[in-house]
Amino acid sequence: MIYSIFGTDVNKRKQAISKLSGLNISTHLYSENYLSLRPLIEANSLFGDKISTFVIQMMDEASSKNELLSLISDMKDSQNVFIIDEPNANQNVVKQIGKYAEEIFDCREEKGKEANPFSMTNAFLKRDKKNAWLEFMKIKENESMEAIHGALWWRMKTIWEDVLNKRGSKYTKNDCENFGGKIVRSVLDAHNGEKELDKELEKIILSI
Repeated sequence: MIYSIFGTDVNKRKQAISKLSGLNISTHLYSENYLSLRPLIEANSLFGDKISTFVIQMMDEASSKNELLSLISDMKDSQNVFIIDEPNANQNVVKQIGKYAEEIFDCREEKGKEANPFSMTNAFLKRDKKNAWLEFMKIKENESMEAIHGALWWRMKTIWEDVLNKRGSKYTKNDCENFGGKIVRSVLDAHNGEKELDKELEKIILSI
């Protein structure tokens, strides 16, 4: 069974993920883990439960894209659950994947809003300092600092969860504690009038 999430609208994504939270997701797969996809189609839980897997941005890389598309029919027919998350999906990707999905969560931005917090947090996930900073500079023109902070904290929590569950990450446990602490302190200091939130968030992004 397949569920699909398309797009980068932060609020819509939160709603989609909340609706899917009851699936008890046990595995997160990114493009670099694409070879683990095939075994999960026929995998069995020790307790007889369905195995739910979050499949994240496999359409961004040629090798993982080919693997996903070659297996998508089997994923649809599998007793296990696959949540295919493609934030950067264009219309072609939506068509390729959507026709196999049990349910589609369309979280695409309205036309005209090119810059969005998710692009920044995705670069943060990959420890891509340059693109994270460039995206930050774009979105700060149209988004409130509180919204940007919220998106960054949400991403940090997902990274922390991956690290704690040994799912593979570019961050260590110490990194999570360090960045998590900085993100929390940034908004507290800003609310106390001690520091400016935009400058603190920029420092955090430039320190990755």
